Amino acid sequence: MKSVLLYYNFSYPLGGGDFLPLTFASWLQSRCELTLAVDSEAGFHKALKAFDVPLGLGRIKVEPLLPAGIDSRSHNFYWSYRRSLRLKRLAAKADVCISAVNVIDFGRPAHHFINMLSGVDHAFAASSGIVRPKTSVKRFLVDEVIRPIAGMRSKKRIFADGRERFYSNSKYVHERLKAFYGDFHDTIFYPPTTYEPEVSAEVPPRDPMRVICLGRISPQKRVTDIIDVVERARALSGKDITLTVAGPCGNGEYATRVKHIVEARPWITLVDGVFGKAKDDLLRSGCFAVHARRDEEFGIAVTEYLKAGLITVVPNEGGSCEVVDQQELSYSTNDDAAAKLARLVSDSAFAEAMRSHCQSRALEFSRSEYEKRQGEILDKILSEASK
Repeated sequence: MKSVLLYYNFSYPLGGGDFLPLTFASWLQSRCELTLAVDSEAGFHKALKAFDVPLGLGRIKVEPLLPAGIDSRSHNFYWSYRRSLRLKRLAAKADVCISAVNVIDFGRPAHHFINMLSGVDHAFAASSGIVRPKTSVKRFLVDEVIRPIAGMRSKKRIFADGRERFYSNSKYVHERLKAFYGDFHDTIFYPPTTYEPEVSAEVPPRDPMRVICLGRISPQKRVTDIIDVVERARALSGKDITLTVAGPCGNGEYATRVKHIVEARPWITLVDGVFGKAKDDLLRSGCFAVHARRDEEFGIAVTEYLKAGLITVVPNEGGSCEVVDQQELSYSTNDDAAAKLARLVSDSAFAEAMRSHCQSRALEFSRSEYEKRQGEILDKILSEASK
């Protein structure tokens, strides 16, 4: 039986990204000797409790790499170095090494699953991904001087190693990484999404004019753009389109701005986050969704809209348009998005065609389809390790 080392940090606030390493571990636990290396053991147990993933702790070995209580915000080069040393010691004893969180130096060829571009390199935090001169100097010192002295490879050197294997979570991510690092051995692997519509004999009737938006009230989610799109569509169509925005609001400047906009528009409802059945009921109470983030690696919220039966309008860039995969539902500007939404609420034949397409796309991101893809990719990884 092969020995596998699986790494994931579990050191940030609980999020959808924590689901993938748990599903990996669940599949691997009966097929290999599995060691799960984590930055935070407490974070791992929190994620395990939150997600419905069958994982037998007696079958795997959990190895914390950092001391308990280390705040992710205080992470620095020292902690990276300490983690690297421990990870390499574990990797030396494994037949297969897998990172479920971006690119990690195991000291040997490994499999790297990408989830966030900024987690690969901070340069991707800027929408252009272009490195400024000052950043280039710092990058050179860290990558070409400090890391080699510490025995740690830079991300650039790992990407350049033809023995390493990478798994981008969308074609969009692949193209951005390729433009940044050059050619590398890559496979597109869409991540799992936790939401599945509840099976119920009674589904409440949908409001034919309701648009849904889920997510944090933050500049990154561009909620003000979504409001603008719906407002323009109301004017274009003459229809009483409403918008429900559900997500943690907070008290930041952007959230305050959104609240002020909502107060002046009675057709908008602001809900401070919904979970479980309340989330399922809300998603299935409308007919449409509008998404606005343009640099999203994949778009988990978009898959949730599709699964809930919402016709979803998305930007024509980023991973979300790849998920929807329909030019008629992708837009370049707010005016363009408003025109598409106005047509959806006014043209029943067009809306029905788009609904059918969205239902078809939703099947691609169901739990069963994900489990099939996961089984195929992990089985291939283990099989290649036997050669």
